[in-house]
Amino acid sequence: MKHRAEPRPRRLPTSVKRRASLSRASAYGLKGISLVVTIAAGVAVSTGSAMNPSAAPHTALESASNGARPDAASAAPGARAWPGHGPYGAAYRGMASGPLLSGATQPAAETDPQEQIRRAVAARAQAQGRARALRVSRDRERARLADLDPRVVARQLAALRGWGATQFSCLDSLWTKESGWSHTADNPSSSAFGIPQALPGSKMAAAGPDWRTNPVTQVRWGLGYIAASYGTPCAAWAHSRSNNWY
Repeated sequence: MKHRAEPRPRRLPTSVKRRASLSRASAYGLKGISLVVTIAAGVAVSTGSAMNPSAAPHTALESASNGARPDAASAAPGARAWPGHGPYGAAYRGMASGPLLSGATQPAAETDPQEQIRRAVAARAQAQGRARALRVSRDRERARLADLDPRVVARQLAALRGWGATQFSCLDSLWTKESGWSHTADNPSSSAFGIPQALPGSKMAAAGPDWRTNPVTQVRWGLGYIAASYGTPCAAWAHSRSNNWY
């Protein structure tokens, strides 16, 4: 029995084969170009999100503001991964909790009204305490000056001007006659006041604001007045004996 020979496949012309090959190459080339473009677009989006987080979708940030943190497994396809994860997650979380992104511009202690009231009350109490301590110090100084012998102070200050024992003797006689060395001596008929009997007593304010209570201030002013008006205490004492005033 004779076997029937299989028919040979028909050969295609060379021009047809060449066109088929070019078509397949073009199809593969377009697929490769599409893949490269997709990869390049993904890299660009990833780089842009890293350089400018505000330009990326806000889905993750909005979820974070609501207290939720989406993870990569539950994210929708194509969604950007939660920036709090990954090797730079700790740094991002620290930045997100900082004052720039959290909206805190001032410490809570500076904006709390009760804290401001508490600080104001504390400052007022401190100011009152300082004023009280100053009054106590002044009262003690006044008591010390009241017990101080103004003659001792006058002798020392006169010596600084070069006035010795003779000049101080004249000064002692002069102010004993005028006020008896009392820093509260007041002449109601002339308004003269103090140890040197300044007329009016407010003149002694040039030597110090405590001229009413401080005998040292009165002595300092009186010695300056004698030096400017008479030159020495003995000259002032001579004028007082002749005219009953100096």
